[in-house]
Amino acid sequence: PRRITYVSPGSPAHHAGFKTGEVIDHVLDAGGARLDEMDDLAEGQRLTVVMSGGARRELVAQAYY
Repeated sequence: PRRITYVSPGSPAHHAGFKTGEVIDHVLDAGGARLDEMDDLAEGQRLTVVMSGGARRELVAQAYY
């Protein structure tokens, strides 16, 4: 599990509802990528992120600067 330390305003994570301090338990549909490899996802790849407690959030990988 990983704790979210910062969510950039206007980022894809912000639009998906992620908040600083939440804990990600694991990621589904990421082609086997680990949490520390999320920066290497292909743009447009869809992920299901499972938070601690079981809530799920959908995220689409995209370039953000």
